[in-house]
Amino acid sequence: MVALTVALVRIAKAPPKPATPPKPKPVMDPPRPALVSDDLAAQMRATKKVRHVRDMQEWDYEWIRLSNPGKSCRELNESPTPISRGDGR
Repeated sequence: MVALTVALVRIAKAPPKPATPPKPKPVMDPPRPALVSDDLAAQMRATKKVRHVRDMQEWDYEWIRLSNPGKSCRELNESPTPISRGDGR
């Protein structure tokens, strides 16, 4: 009983521990909802189309560079051709 009383007195006299603030949660985007099969198919088609257009643009650029070996990129961009303006078909 005496030991219990001594322990309580020591705990009561001890300075309080400083309160630690809660750690902030990492900033993240909320999780996206799972795609339904129709949405997934539409997204896959859109991704495929974008990839195809990008590949064609790269191919056009390489073709222009190879067909005009003596010109710099600036000269090709400033030339009044339909391809350089993006009007080519």
